[in-house]
Amino acid sequence: MMHYGWTLTEVKAQPYFQLLSILNEDDKKDKQKTKSKKEQEVIKGKDLIKLFGG
Repeated sequence: MMHYGWTLTEVKAQPYFQLLSILNEDDKKDKQKTKSKKEQEVIKGKDLIKLFGG
């Protein structure tokens, strides 16, 4: 929770559903970033040869 600038006592004071929604939103953003990186991956060298059956 230090990523958000919260102390442990502040986290305990937060409603759990609100805290869970914040964490889930960040998780979705991270998944979208990794998904877009995979889509833009450049294949070169030996992997390119394997792809075209060489």
